[in-house]
Amino acid sequence: MGSFIIFILGLIDDIKPLDYKIKFIVQLVCASVLFQYGIAIKIFDSQIINYFFSVLWILAIMNGINIIDVMDGLSSTVIILSSFFFFLIGLPQENIYVNFASLALLGATFAFFIFNFPPAKIFMGDAGSLTSGFILASISLGAQYSQKHLIGLFSPVLILAVPFFDLVFVMFHRIRKGTSPFLGSKDHFALRLQHFGFTKKNILLRVSITCFVLGFCAWLITILPAKWAFVILGCIGLLGIYFATWLSLIEVRE
Repeated sequence: MGSFIIFILGLIDDIKPLDYKIKFIVQLVCASVLFQYGIAIKIFDSQIINYFFSVLWILAIMNGINIIDVMDGLSSTVIILSSFFFFLIGLPQENIYVNFASLALLGATFAFFIFNFPPAKIFMGDAGSLTSGFILASISLGAQYSQKHLIGLFSPVLILAVPFFDLVFVMFHRIRKGTSPFLGSKDHFALRLQHFGFTKKNILLRVSITCFVLGFCAWLITILPAKWAFVILGCIGLLGIYFATWLSLIEVRE
């Protein structure tokens, strides 16, 4: 139900751009649909707090996938690898809907990627990126991560770190410039790397390796003792800050 509404929203936005407030309201309704059916964060005693963080997470991932769709093959690469690692982590717990939804999204996106690889013949648009992001968010809320310790709850953050990173990075730079965080700009990490001199295929290769390493680390922190999981999480956090600082030095003209 939620993904169908999101698809229609994205399709309309592709035909005639909608005001971000309207998009936000519809996305909020769709996120609430997931929560109503129990696809949500359930780590707090308060349902209100669970609802708040569930909706925040769904909106962040949905718009994160949408916001990285600025270069041929980028969103589809992230979706394919993220789906694979959600399947890998969800398989031992036999989370049926997580496993099937992950494989379905992986297969559909891989078929799309063949024609979306640069130079692309077809494009995802908001209809594709918002819908895929919504499905990924719902998959991430269905898996179990913390059999050993609470640090395992950061696994979906690592798997989806690339869109989450770009979302925070872009919004930070837009606010710093005094512009609306909801308006388009060229502050995306992929466009900065392209401006630095990397080709689209080189960027996709690096993003693929990054997503694979992050996904592997996400799997590791679900099976390793807490102290080692904490070390892995801390190292990734420091590398992320370093990369964001380096990217900030690359100026891209509007």
